[in-house]
Amino acid sequence: MAEILGLGLSHYPPLCLPDAEMASLLRWTLNDESIPAAEKDVANWPAPMRAEWGRRLR
Repeated sequence: MAEILGLGLSHYPPLCLPDAEMASLLRWTLNDESIPAAEKDVANWPAPMRAEWGRRLR
């Protein structure tokens, strides 16, 4: 019998950007008015996200 190997690949264009530009994507998202303020509040982010991004974005 044959076996099936299912793979996924993202074609999300910003993933082609250098790592230094990834913070720009989060900054852009935080400026989106349709996202609730509570979600943008660094205090509500998971601890690993706060540790990595909290100080750099504000």
